[in-house]
Amino acid sequence: MNTQDYSAFFVFGDSLSDNGAIFALTGGTFPPTALSGTDLAGNPVDFAARDIQFNQRFTNDLVYAEIAVDAMGIGGDNSTFYDDQSGSNFAVGGARASDLSAFGSPSANTLADQVGVFSQAIQGLPGSDEERQAFLANSAASVFMGLNDLNAIGGAALATGTLDLSVIQAGVGTLLAQYGAAAQTLAGTGVGTIVLNLLPPGSFFPANDALIAFLGEGGREVIDSVPASVNAGIQ
Repeated sequence: MNTQDYSAFFVFGDSLSDNGAIFALTGGTFPPTALSGTDLAGNPVDFAARDIQFNQRFTNDLVYAEIAVDAMGIGGDNSTFYDDQSGSNFAVGGARASDLSAFGSPSANTLADQVGVFSQAIQGLPGSDEERQAFLANSAASVFMGLNDLNAIGGAALATGTLDLSVIQAGVGTLLAQYGAAAQTLAGTGVGTIVLNLLPPGSFFPANDALIAFLGEGGREVIDSVPASVNAGIQ
């Protein structure tokens, strides 16, 4: 990614980019502001003593969107929830790129929903039409979501107790179609740079260890092949 001086940074995503949306929408009840629990050995962990807090995010530090702002050379507070003069963060924890109603798992917030809110928000930008278009042409948009989709698709594929690869293939196709539609919509608004982020391998997440074990030999390859298929479609 180059580091030209962008006028604004618009973020579309899930919990990896959400810097306070779910916290605001739930009246400050989720994510919790403090943690408690045990480590992998079952020993109690004093999270407060380690200064590990959610800080209105699904992480104990900055989310991807906030890190990307610095990498892109955008000055100021550009990843604030709905601050559309320097950029807006439309990411919502738990969001999906696609509506998976066809797979028995409807989505409460989708990429299309977030892009729709963005399309409405930019109508209120100040200045003439020419000034607004110049502003958008020099802006960047980040789309980083899809892992929640893959979790839901994986659940649907295992509904019968065995892995149905045809369900996964159909789900990946749905996901890629939504990426394409969103990119076209964003391009149509005049946004100059659109970043479609690649997804990490499924085995990267400890939460998938049990599923890998359930699938047995070759389970890790199967888990990793799904986001790899999505990434191939994005590229």
